[in-house]
Amino acid sequence: MTVMDALQEFMEQAGIRYRQDQDTSVVKTGFAGKNGLFDSFAEVDEDAGTLLVITLCPVQVPDSHSSAIADLMARINWAIELGNFQMHAEKGVVAFRTSVMFKGTSPDPKVIEHVVFSNWAGMDRYFPAITAVLHTGMSPRDAFELAESPSAPAHEAEPANQARRSRRFGGRLGGLTDGPFN
Repeated sequence: MTVMDALQEFMEQAGIRYRQDQDTSVVKTGFAGKNGLFDSFAEVDEDAGTLLVITLCPVQVPDSHSSAIADLMARINWAIELGNFQMHAEKGVVAFRTSVMFKGTSPDPKVIEHVVFSNWAGMDRYFPAITAVLHTGMSPRDAFELAESPSAPAHEAEPANQARRSRRFGGRLGGLTDGPFN
C-alpha cells in the first residue's frame, strides 16, 4: 500500500470529503472545528515515505503583530508533543504542521488518522489564542496560559463515523476542542 492509498483509505473510512490535485501528490480538504472553519491539505512524498499535513489559520498576521504571534507560537511549540506552528515572515500566514514517515514500513491508515486529527485539533485549540492576541491585545503569555489552563477539558477524538459533516468542508471535530476560549 502506498502512502497516498493509506491516506485515501483513511479519508474514505472517516467520511471526509477531499479533492486530490491531478498534477501533484496533494490532497485538499478542510474542517469545521469548534472555533472556526479551516482549510487543510496533505502532501505525500512516496519516495521519502512521508505524509505532511498542514492546516492554515484563517486570519493573516499583520506586520504590527508578527512579533507577538511569534512569541505565542514559541510558547505553544515548546508545550506540544506533536506538530508545530509556523508563520511566513513576509506574508503573515500561520500554519499548523504535523508529519509522519513510513519509510521502510507499510503505511497505516490508523496512524494517518491520528496525524490528521491531531493536526486539526491543534489548530482549532490554539486558534482562539491567536485571535485573542491579534484582536483583543491579550499578551502572548496570557493567551497561552489560558489555552493551557488546567480547567481546559481534555481533547479526545470523536469517532469519525459519528462526526457531523459540514457541506463545504471535509469533516467536523465535534468534541475534540472544548477549550477555555469557547
